Amino acid sequence: MQTELAGTTRAGAGCDAPAADLLVRCQAVWFELDDDPPAACASARHLVVLAERAGDARAAAYARCAVAWSIGQDGGEVAEGLDLLDRIETVLDRLDDPALRLRWHCAAAIVLGAMGDRSARFDHLEQMRIASLELDDVWHELVALHDMAALVPIVTEAGGFVAPISEGDRVLETGSLIAANSEIFDKFAKVIRNA
Repeated sequence: MQTELAGTTRAGAGCDAPAADLLVRCQAVWFELDDDPPAACASARHLVVLAERAGDARAAAYARCAVAWSIGQDGGEVAEGLDLLDRIETVLDRLDDPALRLRWHCAAAIVLGAMGDRSARFDHLEQMRIASLELDDVWHELVALHDMAALVPIVTEAGGFVAPISEGDRVLETGSLIAANSEIFDKFAKVIRNA
């Protein structure tokens, strides 16, 4: 399998991608889960191995989120899903990464829902909302497409809003966006658009 990353082509299996490319790939696999869940889960598992081999705990945690989410969606081996969540949490304890924390809560809500633990699932859904508040004042102009592609679903899944800076533009085409939680979005967008 050939994967295009940061302008260079690398073989997917056994590649020694630079750390930044590996992190981007581990973050991006989350968004492949909707298109082809089994293939995305297999890819995420492979990325976990590559990230561990590279000693990149952050990248491995991002890929583990995708695997855990997939397990929860498929009603797979819940014990494995819980183990993955525990391993991600140990990384979160050492990092300040709101986007990873948001994905972890999302994956936890799915896995716990598969277990039938409605109370714990609700707690994680509430924590997703709180984690989205950490991302509430995001304003990017002309950032990379992979940054946009990652940000839009994270914010909207957490209950936030994303819109182009210039009304009528398409966020992924122009590279300009406004993102905020639902409580401040309208005021924030007005300030940015009138700046």
